[in-house]
Amino acid sequence: MTAASRPRNKLDWREIVLVVLEAILVIGAGAGGIALMARPESGLGMGVASLSKSPFHNFLIPGIILFVANSLLPLAIVVVTFLKVRWSYLGHVVVGTSLLIWIVVEMIWISYNWLQPAFGVMALLVLGFAIWNWVHRARRAARS
Repeated sequence: MTAASRPRNKLDWREIVLVVLEAILVIGAGAGGIALMARPESGLGMGVASLSKSPFHNFLIPGIILFVANSLLPLAIVVVTFLKVRWSYLGHVVVGTSLLIWIVVEMIWISYNWLQPAFGVMALLVLGFAIWNWVHRARRAARS
């Protein structure tokens, strides 16, 4: 079966990679965001002193931002990807960009943690696969 004759209701392998990466992000950022919101003074053991370079006095607002931008947003994009919404590929770009901004700001404001480069690599992978998928879709649309 050629790519042109394949039913469009299946996810492309690039979309599967994006969904898996974003599912990992949903779980990790969701757990982290909830933990920060539940105990804003402890900050997952970092303590509020680690926020001295930031505009925040505790981890409540960072927890909300983490949960919304890096858990709820990717979850919504995973759902629209499975629903085959036309603009879902743009959503993956937004997810990768959001995560990359989060990591860069986090590295500026708080001390180094091994999760920062790990999630930084994840952000770059999401962006790379999202852009690759976008180009692939544009080329496929140009051929039809």
